[in-house]
Amino acid sequence: MTGSVLLEVCVDTAEGLEIAAAHGADRIELCASLGIGGLTPSIGMMRLAKAIGFPTRAMIRPRQGDFTYSDTELTMMLDDIELGGGHWPGGRRCRRQPAKR
Repeated sequence: MTGSVLLEVCVDTAEGLEIAAAHGADRIELCASLGIGGLTPSIGMMRLAKAIGFPTRAMIRPRQGDFTYSDTELTMMLDDIELGGGHWPGGRRCRRQPAKR
């Protein structure tokens, strides 16, 4: 193995963001509503993460449940990415399951 294991912490609050950055996280995954699996965070939360300057990725997920998205949901996700513009703290995360056939 050539690299070390990174500790990525998922957070959905300003307090969680600050705690993870101060106490050993290597990277943060920024979400909203972790209690339902994580959703796209607010622009305000992304601004806060960017201001802290810690390696951070933002979840792009319009709803709870599976990761199979309709065309409408994919359009919403692309709009979230576009509207986030310069507020994205360091990157975006999307996951999609292939549609069942």
